[in-house]
Amino acid sequence: MDYVRHALAPAAEQSPLSNELYSLATRNEAARRHLLAYLGEYQRLLAELIQQGIDRGELRPVAPMTAALALLAAYEGFTELAMLGLLAPEPEADLLAMLDLLLAGMSQPPTPAMLPVASHHVFGGGKWQPSPRVLAFR
Repeated sequence: MDYVRHALAPAAEQSPLSNELYSLATRNEAARRHLLAYLGEYQRLLAELIQQGIDRGELRPVAPMTAALALLAAYEGFTELAMLGLLAPEPEADLLAMLDLLLAGMSQPPTPAMLPVASHHVFGGGKWQPSPRVLAFR
């Protein structure tokens, strides 16, 4: 969680180095190769974790590298939005809600006997009512 807090810290508290590296990679081949190597390893490690979840039956069969790329892109984009202030005042809660949404999409569906009974209807009176955990842009 400390990693998440640091990544989502207000721009004034962050080192501009990571943002500058992304910018530099668009115009400097050595920086681009370095960043791609880092992101490739990040994706590979996430894919290993996803494959472990598949092997244990916690996640449905998905392409691990594709799922890892989706998580990586979502997280990296999320930190950029936080840096711009779009996710204030609770970026940590929003990040966890976003990750929950993505991981729920990869999870094995529960068997019918395990399905929870809804405490409220998402669709009430023909109108959508957001759950309190829905990620909302402010």
